Amino acid sequence: MNAFHHLMLPDDVSFIDGSVDKYAKNTIPGTTDMTAAITAAVNSGHAVKFKSGQTYRHTPLAFEGVDIDWEIEGGAEPATLYCDTSPASSQASFSGEAIGSTTVATAAYPMDYVIELASTTSIQVGDLLKFVNTALAWQSDDRGEAFEGQLARVEDIDGSNVYLDATLAVGMPIGASVRIYRPIQVRMRGIRFQRLAINGSSRGVLIE
Repeated sequence: MNAFHHLMLPDDVSFIDGSVDKYAKNTIPGTTDMTAAITAAVNSGHAVKFKSGQTYRHTPLAFEGVDIDWEIEGGAEPATLYCDTSPASSQASFSGEAIGSTTVATAAYPMDYVIELASTTSIQVGDLLKFVNTALAWQSDDRGEAFEGQLARVEDIDGSNVYLDATLAVGMPIGASVRIYRPIQVRMRGIRFQRLAINGSSRGVLIE
Protein backbone atom coordinates (compact mmCIF):
# COMPACT_ATOMS: atom_id res chain seq x y z
CA MET A 1 0.00 0.00 0.00
CA ASN A 2 1.35 3.38 -0.97
CA ALA A 3 1.41 6.07 1.68
CA PHE A 4 2.07 9.77 1.37
CA HIS A 5 4.08 11.36 4.14
CA HIS A 6 4.22 15.13 4.49
CA LEU A 7 7.33 16.56 6.07
CA MET A 8 6.40 19.57 8.24
CA LEU A 9 8.78 22.41 7.47
CA PRO A 10 9.25 25.49 9.69
CA ASP A 11 7.24 27.68 7.31
CA ASP A 12 4.27 25.31 7.61
CA VAL A 13 3.41 27.06 10.87
CA SER A 14 1.59 29.49 8.55
CA PHE A 15 -1.06 26.85 7.95
CA ILE A 16 -2.09 26.43 11.57
CA ASP A 17 -5.76 27.30 12.05
CA GLY A 18 -6.03 30.95 13.06
CA SER A 19 -2.64 31.91 11.64
CA VAL A 20 -2.96 35.16 9.68
CA ASP A 21 -0.37 33.89 7.18
CA LYS A 22 -2.66 30.97 6.31
CA TYR A 23 -5.06 33.36 4.60
CA ALA A 24 -2.58 35.51 2.66
CA LYS A 25 1.15 35.61 2.08
CA ASN A 26 2.80 38.55 3.81
CA THR A 27 5.04 39.03 0.79
CA ILE A 28 6.64 42.30 1.84
CA PRO A 29 6.09 42.79 5.57
CA GLY A 30 4.96 46.33 6.29
CA THR A 31 3.89 46.88 2.67
CA THR A 32 1.55 44.00 1.75
CA ASP A 33 -2.03 44.73 2.82
CA MET A 34 -2.99 42.01 5.30
CA THR A 35 -6.38 43.44 6.34
CA ALA A 36 -8.46 40.67 4.74
CA ALA A 37 -6.18 37.97 6.16
CA ILE A 38 -6.45 39.36 9.70
CA THR A 39 -10.24 39.51 9.37
CA ALA A 40 -10.39 35.94 8.06
CA ALA A 41 -8.23 34.71 10.95
CA VAL A 42 -10.52 36.40 13.49
CA ASN A 43 -13.58 34.88 11.83
CA SER A 44 -12.02 31.39 11.88
CA GLY A 45 -13.02 30.95 15.51
CA HIS A 46 -9.46 30.09 16.59
CA ALA A 47 -6.85 32.06 18.49
CA VAL A 48 -5.30 34.46 15.97
CA LYS A 49 -1.57 34.00 15.45
CA PHE A 50 0.95 36.46 14.04
CA LYS A 51 4.54 35.52 13.21
CA SER A 52 7.02 36.80 15.77
CA GLY A 53 9.05 39.75 14.49
CA GLN A 54 6.86 40.35 11.43
CA THR A 55 5.06 43.57 10.50
CA TYR A 56 1.48 43.32 9.26
CA ARG A 57 0.19 46.34 7.38
CA HIS A 58 -3.56 46.89 7.51
CA THR A 59 -6.31 49.45 7.10
CA PRO A 60 -8.47 50.31 10.16
CA LEU A 61 -9.90 47.17 11.78
CA ALA A 62 -13.30 46.96 13.49
CA PHE A 63 -14.74 43.89 15.20
CA GLU A 64 -18.07 43.74 17.04
CA GLY A 65 -19.42 40.95 19.21
CA VAL A 66 -16.46 38.59 18.80
CA ASP A 67 -13.93 37.57 21.47
CA ILE A 68 -10.37 38.60 20.64
CA ASP A 69 -7.49 36.21 21.39
CA TRP A 70 -4.29 37.25 19.61
CA GLU A 71 -0.78 35.93 20.13
CA ILE A 72 2.58 35.50 18.41
CA GLU A 73 4.09 32.28 17.12
CA GLY A 74 7.61 31.18 16.28
CA GLY A 75 9.56 33.39 18.67
CA ALA A 76 9.48 35.94 21.47
CA GLU A 77 9.81 39.18 19.47
CA PRO A 78 6.53 41.13 19.21
CA ALA A 79 4.56 41.22 15.97
CA THR A 80 3.76 44.73 14.75
CA LEU A 81 0.40 45.78 13.33
CA TYR A 82 1.01 48.83 11.18
CA CYS A 83 -1.67 51.18 9.86
CA ASP A 84 -0.69 53.99 7.49
CA THR A 85 -4.06 55.61 6.85
CA SER A 86 -5.27 58.98 8.12
CA PRO A 87 -6.43 59.11 11.76
CA ALA A 88 -10.15 59.63 10.98
CA SER A 89 -10.91 56.32 12.70
CA SER A 90 -9.21 54.10 15.28
CA GLN A 91 -6.43 51.83 14.07
CA ALA A 92 -8.36 48.94 15.59
CA SER A 93 -11.62 48.84 17.51
CA PHE A 94 -13.11 45.93 19.47
CA SER A 95 -16.65 46.33 20.79
CA GLY A 96 -19.31 44.26 22.46
CA GLU A 97 -22.32 43.27 20.41
CA ALA A 98 -25.25 45.67 20.44
CA ILE A 99 -28.19 43.36 21.21
CA GLY A 100 -31.02 45.87 21.16
CA SER A 101 -32.82 48.23 23.49
CA THR A 102 -35.75 48.51 25.87
CA THR A 103 -37.10 51.15 28.24
CA VAL A 104 -37.55 51.71 31.96
CA ALA A 105 -41.06 50.54 32.97
CA THR A 106 -41.21 51.98 36.50
CA ALA A 107 -39.45 55.17 37.56
CA ALA A 108 -36.10 54.42 39.20
CA TYR A 109 -34.23 56.60 41.67
CA PRO A 110 -30.61 57.19 42.70
CA MET A 111 -29.25 54.24 44.70
CA ASP A 112 -31.73 51.79 43.12
CA TYR A 113 -30.17 48.58 41.80
CA VAL A 114 -33.33 46.62 40.96
CA ILE A 115 -34.91 48.15 37.86
CA GLU A 116 -38.15 47.15 36.16
CA LEU A 117 -37.90 47.16 32.37
CA ALA A 118 -40.50 47.02 29.63
CA SER A 119 -38.90 43.80 28.36
CA THR A 120 -36.09 41.49 29.48
CA THR A 121 -36.53 38.95 26.67
CA SER A 122 -33.18 39.59 24.97
CA ILE A 123 -31.19 40.24 28.16
CA GLN A 124 -28.82 37.68 29.72
CA VAL A 125 -26.95 37.68 33.02
CA GLY A 126 -23.59 39.33 32.31
CA ASP A 127 -24.94 41.74 29.70
CA LEU A 128 -24.21 45.45 30.05
CA LEU A 129 -27.08 47.92 30.16
CA LYS A 130 -26.61 51.57 29.32
CA PHE A 131 -29.30 53.66 30.96
CA VAL A 132 -29.81 56.95 29.13
CA ASN A 133 -31.86 59.80 30.57
CA THR A 134 -32.04 62.41 27.82
CA ALA A 135 -34.08 64.67 30.08
CA LEU A 136 -31.07 65.52 32.25
CA ALA A 137 -30.44 69.25 32.13
CA TRP A 138 -26.67 68.89 31.67
CA GLN A 139 -26.72 66.43 28.77
CA SER A 140 -26.68 69.16 26.13
CA ASP A 141 -23.13 70.35 26.76
CA ASP A 142 -19.96 69.19 25.03
CA ARG A 143 -19.51 66.23 27.37
CA GLY A 144 -21.94 64.29 25.18
CA GLU A 145 -23.31 61.13 26.75
CA ALA A 146 -20.89 61.11 29.67
CA PHE A 147 -23.54 62.46 32.03
CA GLU A 148 -26.70 61.18 30.34
CA GLY A 149 -26.75 57.99 32.33
CA GLN A 150 -24.54 55.06 33.19
CA LEU A 151 -23.41 51.55 32.32
CA ALA A 152 -24.14 48.62 34.63
CA ARG A 153 -23.77 44.83 34.50
CA VAL A 154 -26.75 42.51 34.92
CA GLU A 155 -26.25 40.24 37.94
CA ASP A 156 -29.68 38.56 37.91
CA ILE A 157 -33.06 38.66 36.15
CA ASP A 158 -36.45 38.07 37.78
CA GLY A 159 -39.33 38.50 35.38
CA SER A 160 -39.28 42.11 34.22
CA ASN A 161 -36.78 43.14 36.91
CA VAL A 162 -33.02 43.26 36.43
CA TYR A 163 -30.54 43.30 39.31
CA LEU A 164 -27.50 45.47 38.62
CA ASP A 165 -23.94 45.31 39.94
CA ALA A 166 -24.07 49.02 40.79
CA THR A 167 -26.71 51.42 42.06
CA LEU A 168 -28.01 54.17 39.83
CA ALA A 169 -26.19 57.48 40.16
CA VAL A 170 -29.14 59.44 38.76
CA GLY A 171 -32.86 58.80 38.49
CA MET A 172 -34.40 57.22 35.39
CA PRO A 173 -37.99 58.17 34.48
CA ILE A 174 -40.52 55.85 32.86
CA GLY A 175 -39.56 55.48 29.21
CA ALA A 176 -35.85 56.18 29.71
CA SER A 177 -33.81 54.34 27.08
CA VAL A 178 -31.89 51.19 28.01
CA ARG A 179 -29.35 49.92 25.46
CA ILE A 180 -28.26 46.28 25.72
CA TYR A 181 -24.71 45.14 24.99
CA ARG A 182 -23.13 41.69 25.16
CA PRO A 183 -19.52 42.15 26.34
CA ILE A 184 -16.50 40.50 24.76
CA GLN A 185 -13.15 39.29 26.07
CA VAL A 186 -9.96 40.80 24.66
CA ARG A 187 -6.66 38.98 25.21
CA MET A 188 -3.41 39.90 23.44
CA ARG A 189 0.12 38.68 23.92
CA GLY A 190 3.15 40.02 22.04
CA ILE A 191 1.20 42.37 19.77
CA ARG A 192 2.43 45.91 19.10
CA PHE A 193 0.36 48.58 17.30
CA GLN A 194 2.03 51.27 15.20
CA ARG A 195 0.46 54.15 13.30
CA LEU A 196 1.91 56.29 10.51
CA ALA A 197 3.80 59.26 11.92
CA ILE A 198 1.67 62.34 11.25
CA ASN A 199 1.22 65.85 12.55
CA GLY A 200 -1.56 66.22 15.13
CA SER A 201 -3.46 63.58 17.05
CA SER A 202 -3.96 59.99 16.01
CA ARG A 203 -6.42 57.34 17.14
CA GLY A 204 -5.04 54.03 18.31
CA VAL A 205 -6.83 51.02 19.75
CA LEU A 206 -10.39 51.34 21.03
CA ILE A 207 -11.95 48.68 23.29
CA GLU A 208 -15.54 49.24 24.34
